[in-house]
Amino acid sequence: MSLVTVTEVRNFIKDHASLNKIFVEREFSDTEILQAIYWQEQMSLSIPPFITDFDPATLPKYTALLGTLYQVFFSASMWSQRNNSNLTEQGIPVAVGQNANAYLQIAEMFKTQYTEAVNVFKRAANLDAMTNYSYSPYYSSSSDTDDDGSSYQ
Repeated sequence: MSLVTVTEVRNFIKDHASLNKIFVEREFSDTEILQAIYWQEQMSLSIPPFITDFDPATLPKYTALLGTLYQVFFSASMWSQRNNSNLTEQGIPVAVGQNANAYLQIAEMFKTQYTEAVNVFKRAANLDAMTNYSYSPYYSSSSDTDDDGSSYQ
């Protein structure tokens, strides 16, 4: 149902050096990323304005990716805070929990961008539904004609 895939999330993080450097302490499973995608879709339903027939799958892909990245980095922050201790992996000491604040800052950046994008998308959808006029490049009406069949654009 979602427009974002696990591979796209992994590639986005890998391809952005600033995110990749800070994300070294925690590798997420496909299940955890799928859960982040699910929560992004649920979060989009709770952001005003509310639309009765809103489907998260209609969000632009980049917007959905922003919400998913928020969920991934927020989860990384919580994981890092819970595990704020030193671990040993294969005999090598690994400091865990050092990046909790950095993860949280990145998560909040993605959340802000996501919330703003969803809000704009929903406002455009509401305006389109109320006026039968396509307001935004992100959302267009399923019909480009008036009731009599003439084009109104």
